[in-house]
Amino acid sequence: MNWTSGNRSFFFGALALAALVFAAFGPALVGGFVWDDDFWVHRNPHVTGGRSIWEVWYAPSFPGQNYPLTYTFFRGQFLLWGYVPFGYHFANLLLHALDAALVWILLRRLKVRAAWFAAAVFAVHPLMAESVAWITEGKNTLSALFLLSSGILFLDWEEKGVRGRLWWSWALYLAALSAKTYISVFPFVLFVLVWYRRSAIARKTAAAILPFLLLSLSAGAYTWHFEVWHVGVRGGEWEMPAAGRLLIAGRAFWFYLGKLVFPVDFTFIYPRWPLDPSSARQWAYPALAALCLAVIWALRRVAGRGLPAAFACYLILVSPSLGFISFYAQVYSFVADHYAYLAVIGPVALAADAISRLLPRAAAPAAAGLLLALLAGLSFRQAGAYRDLESLWRDTLRKNPAAEMAHNNLGVLLLGRGETSEAIARCRESVRLNPRNAFAWNNLGLALVEKGQAAEAIRAYERALELKPGQAEFYAGKAYALTQAGRQKEAREYYDRALGLKP
Repeated sequence: MNWTSGNRSFFFGALALAALVFAAFGPALVGGFVWDDDFWVHRNPHVTGGRSIWEVWYAPSFPGQNYPLTYTFFRGQFLLWGYVPFGYHFANLLLHALDAALVWILLRRLKVRAAWFAAAVFAVHPLMAESVAWITEGKNTLSALFLLSSGILFLDWEEKGVRGRLWWSWALYLAALSAKTYISVFPFVLFVLVWYRRSAIARKTAAAILPFLLLSLSAGAYTWHFEVWHVGVRGGEWEMPAAGRLLIAGRAFWFYLGKLVFPVDFTFIYPRWPLDPSSARQWAYPALAALCLAVIWALRRVAGRGLPAAFACYLILVSPSLGFISFYAQVYSFVADHYAYLAVIGPVALAADAISRLLPRAAAPAAAGLLLALLAGLSFRQAGAYRDLESLWRDTLRKNPAAEMAHNNLGVLLLGRGETSEAIARCRESVRLNPRNAFAWNNLGLALVEKGQAAEAIRAYERALELKPGQAEFYAGKAYALTQAGRQKEAREYYDRALGLKP
């Protein structure tokens, strides 16, 4: 391409995508830090400089997920704007705009009709709000940047045979994995994309995908080990029969497609579905999903390879969150918007292609503009929910009153502001919804002590210690409650236990 034609066209097309992103998610720019942002950014010693950032690359020593490139990215940002959230939000919107431009390039490489429109829908759809407006999910937008670049270079190599592009594709995929290992299913997407272009996969191409598979297996094994032994995803809430996992997978398959087609009622924590393998209604979800995929495959000779390829990519990219593998967030909900960040590209491209074929050429621009304006408006509203912690939790509870974590965290926030009575009410609701949440019992105890209800606070701490006897802060909390109740001798015993656990 030369600058006077193709490059200029691409530049203005990418600029338009960026403008759409900043218009749709503008409210995020005035947002603050919300849930988990402390762990990932502003209270993480590897990011703020209390500890060396290089430790995350060779010796992670903290609980939670370890994505070294993401931490390094946040460390670089911290050097630029410190504790000011605007900079992190700006960077995340910019990453999403770059991702949208890469989606456009990728779809053009695949010769998808209306590729720019598909990228624009990806850019402004409210299903993206969680990934774009939440600083923590910078790991999503960052990993997508490297992943999409890797895919584009691989397709270039597969078409033109330039060896250097394959090497760069492998390197970029390694970078994507170090930003977030959720995308470790990507090699199977490459098989689908090559099949879509060629209807067959050459031995040379399969051999070129093998390094991707090896990187994925290594990253997947590491993540599994980290989740089980550092995060603690084992036993209790994460144990469920195979039938239950199938029910989750079937319903989640339709959930994200439903949100894509009907972009309403987005929330930070969705209700956790009750699982009942004896319910015929619940089995309808996986049965219909299997039937749908079978019909799509059968139609490939009539409708072309685009239909099965789009749904295959969707299924592959969403598969890590379908419930077959346990992960920490399942405690709260089986689904979350950010799991579908890349998965929806296939269905969106398919829909854009279909719309471009069905609509008259004269009506297409107006219809596309109207749809993008509608989606951008919905995203603008949803991005506002991430303004601050209170906005996030109240928005969540307005849409999902049974979100026990939201009640608990809002209670802690209110307690910190001195609004003790409402804090107690929120913590009581949290333990009512989930009586096995030791931390909610601890927070209830703290709120009750502040209210001067020491006797009831002691009972709350006892329940917390019954559920998690190894928590030093629970012993310290009960000691303080005992002190307030005038039981100093017993309080001394619990202070000693707390110090013994955490000197």
